[in-house]
Amino acid sequence: MAFKKTIKTRHGIDVIDAYHRVTAIAVGHSKVVNYGLSVFATGAVNEEPIEHESYFFDFDLNGENVIAQCYKHAKSLEKYATVIDC
Repeated sequence: MAFKKTIKTRHGIDVIDAYHRVTAIAVGHSKVVNYGLSVFATGAVNEEPIEHESYFFDFDLNGENVIAQCYKHAKSLEKYATVIDC
């Protein structure tokens, strides 16, 4: 799972169709999921991320698997509302 979105890095560089992937997931005792969303220029194997952000949400025990819920949560944010799945 991943999605693409054009971004402007913190250094002012435009990256067309940057590859976004959930790279770290931690589920706490209170069903809160903390996950990392890493951004890659191309998504190539062994590529280092150019940016990384962290988010959290309440995990739905009766919902989809935790990875799918992370992507669903990310896409619910205004910043990622228009992404392209890949």
